[in-house]
Amino acid sequence: TIPAFAGYSCLKREPVLPEHGRTDFLVETPADETAFVEIKSCTHVEDGVAMFPDRQTERGRRHLRSLEALSEDGHETHVVFVVQRPDVERFRPYRAVDPEFVDLLARVQEIGVGVHAITTSFDPPHYSLRNDNLPVDMG
Repeated sequence: TIPAFAGYSCLKREPVLPEHGRTDFLVETPADETAFVEIKSCTHVEDGVAMFPDRQTERGRRHLRSLEALSEDGHETHVVFVVQRPDVERFRPYRAVDPEFVDLLARVQEIGVGVHAITTSFDPPHYSLRNDNLPVDMG
């Protein structure tokens, strides 16, 4: 369990939302409210810094716009960057690859979308959580 989501429970995976497209998880908060969580897989690392995206991502921008709309509708929303390498010290959006995604991520964070990063490791057949609160550098 990721501490930022302690007490949350999964209600549905990949719910389709008529006005907002699809998100990865619909969850219930400890306050019995619904929240939406989008997961992004991150494998690109330079000098101990995990960066996303590693290429232009219209799909990623669309997901952030969906979270933005849900947040503006009063819902709790989050994006979690899952770094699938243990050799990182922090996470940073990769501006050189997709500046529009980075600007949009900063904008949704400003309106209250939670931005989180974690690291995992894979020891077949299991994944394990290594760092449940990787620092996020929006700079």
